Amino acid sequence: MFAMDDGRIIVYGGYYKEKVKKDYDKGIILIDMYMLTPEKGDTDCSNYRWSKVKQAGSLPTARCSLSGSPIPGHNKAYVFGGVYDEEQGEDDLTSTFYNELYMLDMEQNTPTWRFISVKELASEEAQNLVNSETPAPTPRSHSGLAFKHNTLFVYGGIVEKGSKSLTLSDFYSLDIKKLKKWNVICNDDILKTVTSDCSSDDSMSTGDSSSESSESDGSSSDGQMDTD
Repeated sequence: MFAMDDGRIIVYGGYYKEKVKKDYDKGIILIDMYMLTPEKGDTDCSNYRWSKVKQAGSLPTARCSLSGSPIPGHNKAYVFGGVYDEEQGEDDLTSTFYNELYMLDMEQNTPTWRFISVKELASEEAQNLVNSETPAPTPRSHSGLAFKHNTLFVYGGIVEKGSKSLTLSDFYSLDIKKLKKWNVICNDDILKTVTSDCSSDDSMSTGDSSSESSESDGSSSDGQMDTD
């Protein structure tokens, strides 16, 4: 939801549960858009009217829990991230998180989406300074988003790793005029820690299996020796 400088309020998408059978509700993601417009001559902003509006441009794929921030002085807003939950059955849910950035232009009667691409550093010298790909916020939902002095800020969010739901606390900024790279203000190693823990668990499981296999082979050999 965005409040525009001209008094309009934009409501985009959403999520609700639809009952499929007695003990099963299916999640439905909405991608429609509505506009709440003040009536002409309304000086105290007490009379509004709803209208469903068409969308144009490069619309994001279906998702919910996006983060948005209006651009002061303009009828535009930036939208980041989100998550799409796909239900394979009653107990099987797959979540896809996003880190895409869009701008929603509402200057005209038809809100228009534009995908924002952050340029990679072109020079070899600049690439050597970075030592890796341009850092960018990892895919996530429910981020904090703010815009000030031509800079977009992204803070934290929620992401899932396996069966764990993680709350992030990293902090990024992006110069909207240059769009060259994301700047890391504050890192969060929680994803690396969880990935490392999962790898350790897998290694331990593999080691245990190998140990059990060796013991089994040893027992089998002993059995053969006794038989002989």
